[in-house]
Amino acid sequence: MAKYALAKHNLIVSRWPEPNKANSSKAKDFERIMVLVSQIRALNSDLGLAKPKLVYKQNLLLHQNAALIARLAKVGSLEQVEQGRGLQVPSAEFDLWVDTDAATISSYRAAIERKHYEAGEYLRRLQDELANPSYRKHAPAELVKETEERTQQAQQALKSLDEQIRRIAA
Repeated sequence: MAKYALAKHNLIVSRWPEPNKANSSKAKDFERIMVLVSQIRALNSDLGLAKPKLVYKQNLLLHQNAALIARLAKVGSLEQVEQGRGLQVPSAEFDLWVDTDAATISSYRAAIERKHYEAGEYLRRLQDELANPSYRKHAPAELVKETEERTQQAQQALKSLDEQIRRIAA
């Protein structure tokens, strides 16, 4: 009369659970959605919009995941349209726009152009510093290296702002 008779479902004799097989296609699609959601949130933050409507040209991934994207991006809705309108979301692979008025777009463009000017001035100062032979000769090597890194970062920021201005103008 064993007190602990082995039963069919005792944990101690159960098989270890097998992990579910991942669907790499769905994982890649979700990564694309995560990048898009980040872009939408950043743009909405810059525009100061709460729960805007997004419109997109025909896209199966957007269509199938519209509710998820709307919830994660904190937007009002996603609607499929024939022709985009508003401000295009900076995504290389999706034709997606924040449905907003011309005044909001104009204000946003002016803000981006101000940032572009400031970034250009900052980059010019860094380049002037690096072009100064006295700075390179007398400054500690770590400081010169840091200035070179900041110059590269400023160039990338300026390139990103150029792309945003180009996208707004399109």
